[in-house]
Amino acid sequence: MSELQKLWDSFISRWPFKNLSSMTLEQYVSVDDQDTFTYWLETKTKKLGSIQGNTSAKFGIYKRAKEGKEQNGIVHGKTYSWRTLCGKNESDAFLYVKNTLITIAKAAYEGDLKTIDDVKLAPLVKWKIAFLYQNQRKPNIVNVFAKDKLAKLTQLPEESEQSEFYKQLSLRYSKSVHGNIAEFGEFLLSKLGNGTLEDPALKELMSNITLEQELIPSNQILYGPPGTGKTYHTIDAAVKAAEPNFYSSLNIDHNLGANVEQREQLQERYRELSIDGRVRFVTFHQSYGYEEFVEGISATTNDDKGIAYSIKPGVFKQICDAARLSSQTQNESINPEGRVWKISIEGTYQNSRKTYCLDNDLAAIGWDDTGDLSTNEQNAYFKGLGKNDQNTLIYFSQEMSKGDLVLCINSNTSVEAVGVVSGDYQYVESGIVGKGYAHHLPVNWLQKDFSVDFQSINGNKRFNLPTCYPLSRLSVSDTISHLLSHGVDISEKENASKHSENYVLVIDEINRGNISKIFGELITLIEPSKRQGQPEALELLLPHAENASKPFSVPSNLHIIGTMNTADRSLAMMDTALRRRFDFVEMMPKPELLKGDPVKGIDLEELLTTLNKRIEILYDREHMLGHAFFMPVKTLMEQGEEALAFTQLQSVFQNKVIPLLEEYFFEDWSKIRLVLADNQKPEGFQFVSEKTQNSSELNALFGTGHKLDEYGQSVTQYTLAENTSDVWEEPNAYIGIYQILNEKKIDNKAPESEGELTAVKG
Repeated sequence: MSELQKLWDSFISRWPFKNLSSMTLEQYVSVDDQDTFTYWLETKTKKLGSIQGNTSAKFGIYKRAKEGKEQNGIVHGKTYSWRTLCGKNESDAFLYVKNTLITIAKAAYEGDLKTIDDVKLAPLVKWKIAFLYQNQRKPNIVNVFAKDKLAKLTQLPEESEQSEFYKQLSLRYSKSVHGNIAEFGEFLLSKLGNGTLEDPALKELMSNITLEQELIPSNQILYGPPGTGKTYHTIDAAVKAAEPNFYSSLNIDHNLGANVEQREQLQERYRELSIDGRVRFVTFHQSYGYEEFVEGISATTNDDKGIAYSIKPGVFKQICDAARLSSQTQNESINPEGRVWKISIEGTYQNSRKTYCLDNDLAAIGWDDTGDLSTNEQNAYFKGLGKNDQNTLIYFSQEMSKGDLVLCINSNTSVEAVGVVSGDYQYVESGIVGKGYAHHLPVNWLQKDFSVDFQSINGNKRFNLPTCYPLSRLSVSDTISHLLSHGVDISEKENASKHSENYVLVIDEINRGNISKIFGELITLIEPSKRQGQPEALELLLPHAENASKPFSVPSNLHIIGTMNTADRSLAMMDTALRRRFDFVEMMPKPELLKGDPVKGIDLEELLTTLNKRIEILYDREHMLGHAFFMPVKTLMEQGEEALAFTQLQSVFQNKVIPLLEEYFFEDWSKIRLVLADNQKPEGFQFVSEKTQNSSELNALFGTGHKLDEYGQSVTQYTLAENTSDVWEEPNAYIGIYQILNEKKIDNKAPESEGELTAVKG
């Protein structure tokens, strides 16, 4: 932990938000007390941003060490002085200042910087307070408080609202690069130095305009020939979409791509995002359908050995729900794919056990004589209970999981409290204050003392009699949306920022699936303009929706990234509906990435360039060969392993290049020979050899009268060299693809060394 973070934590420990309302005037400001709020603010936390200068009047009210001098706008009392706008007397003035302080702290934590702009208090003071009380997990205020410095850092006019300065700077902040935001502010001030922006690192940082982030498409497809790095670049595209600030902070060269260090950081962030569920990966294929992608009916065996059917969400619906939940609440303790449970604590009426549970973040049920159910042992008492009671106990002790939502009901249709399971089941023999109800489950009750009817989104059904059971018709996202629509916000108090996180769905081989079958009616909803929250937003009922109160929409913070191999299907043949809704990013071969030391005299860049020129003429540009096939060769050369690099090159030709050429040209070996320049190379350097069959050879194969050469045409036999053939070991066989080889010897015997051939640029 950094020194700045320790200092920040010590301030919050001494002056937590919950204690501000009870703070006294003596605790707020004094002359010789070094533990007052204002002393902490100005002196003890000076390293977190200086607000020194001006008079003590900047604090609204202050204690004098001597008689006060007459000042315009200042009222002097017996001991304290205050600004006239704060009140007519000492107590009113302090009450005004304290309420203002609380307003600032609350607005800062909620990310509401506009409210702070409007607060009447000295700018240096109010923004230092705002900085200290902001949500450290979602920071948006940098510890630079002087307007002239903020203007120079952001290049915005100095008369701009202070919130605009912080908005610009927070977009350039990356925790992975700068640590906490206090260290970022310290970095900015150190680079600002004498008040100029001459430092190159700072100039580069400030030039990362957010337009690039804003222009990240909601739907994009990376397309190109095989081996051009489409799947490889999905990591870059996914991280850029999910964490644009982090991606921008890496300063990746657009033309050259990420270097080794940058690539490692991208991969690490991609893994983190995948673990968090913010990036998900799926591959389309011919058998993939709507049921796997959106939702379908799943059959399972129930407790009675019968078959039960339930609606199972697919990967697309799951990530939509998770993205929607992120826009609804930043409460990280909620599992977006968790279950929603109904519980009745003793009854729907008000009772002491329910009150105790709601006040102590607990859920509890009775049937104490069953004993501890965490061992899965069931005694005679348990076995004698009815089926509903047994299911309640099993659900409560074994199936309710951390992150699940819990709804405590106050009638057979309405809910009075909502919480999230925060721990594991416990059996407390003494029950609740010695009054029974021994089965306990830690539940963080997020909101209580309300009454919201749930019948409309519960399939127009009332809650059933069992004390505890899963509400299978409700998803976490549906539940939170319904609560929000009735004014119940379950955002975590310590994490109440309204900024949603971006989610990314990567669809590999998107062109191999039947788009109409997979997306169905949702193909319209993925359009950016039709997404949730947009002016033209659309909602629709999914085929398995049980009632009209739960329409489905696609959230705006979900990005879809597809990859498409143009060798499998031409872009022109793509589903028209898909083409209209996606941005297409062409990814063609980049031979220049292969520039480097030759492999036994073989220029990889020139080799790939020549192969692709021939393929483009003989077939088309969508079937060229990608540079990714040859990157392992280049990597080995950079490691000084030339022998291994040449072996790898042989493998690339035998297992990648030749098979692809066979597929492209439908085994038209004459064209394959043209691509490989075997028609120009001496016989001993040809990968595909050609032999014309004479009449005697044809007669030996087919007998007389075969008429294969009836009109004088020749019959040609093509032979691909065996993998063990010496030609694969001959560097000149590869050089001959892009250069003309001239033999020095007059016989057809293969040369024993490269010196027996000269290569002439063709």
